[in-house]
Amino acid sequence: MRGDQVVLNGDWRIIYDHDNQGMHKGWCDHNKYMQYFDVEHIKVPSCWELYKQDYEGVGWYYRQFVIPKNMENKHLRICFNAVNYRAEIWLNGESVGAHEGGYTDFQFSIDGIARFDEENHLIVRVIGPIITRDVIIDGLGMNDMPHWRGAIAGGIWQSASIVASEKIYIKNVYIKPDIRHDQVHLYYIIDNHEC
Repeated sequence: MRGDQVVLNGDWRIIYDHDNQGMHKGWCDHNKYMQYFDVEHIKVPSCWELYKQDYEGVGWYYRQFVIPKNMENKHLRICFNAVNYRAEIWLNGESVGAHEGGYTDFQFSIDGIARFDEENHLIVRVIGPIITRDVIIDGLGMNDMPHWRGAIAGGIWQSASIVASEKIYIKNVYIKPDIRHDQVHLYYIIDNHEC
């Protein structure tokens, strides 16, 4: 934990869902997830190929964590710096969002879902690049996802955290140079969660 942030890097659990059965079996519920017999451990951030060579398909990640009480009156969001390739996120059994794109950061509000001073259960379903298998998973098939030649690089491969801020905060800042007029234009997006 750093200031208004709970860092989620470190030890996670993972199920390699070879046959894409996790949705049908309800693994987005942490009780059903924990009943599965073949759960392994993985570090986040990392690529799952470091643990399961040449694995292609679906992985279900799980992590427990506690959010301190002093964050209770803040706006909370879960932030991922990159997950390759498609990610679906559940917190305490509630869907919080999905993201497609293995090299971009994303975040979702978890206000009203997060629990304070008790265990939170985070589950992330990841569909990694399919390069050699002749399968289609959720409409994605062989070479439908960007990847480096010869490298699959699936999973939560960049940092993850819970971030607390004021209800009104600057979400993004963009800088656009205008060389012709010797100027720089600054654009920003403000998020307002007062309402």
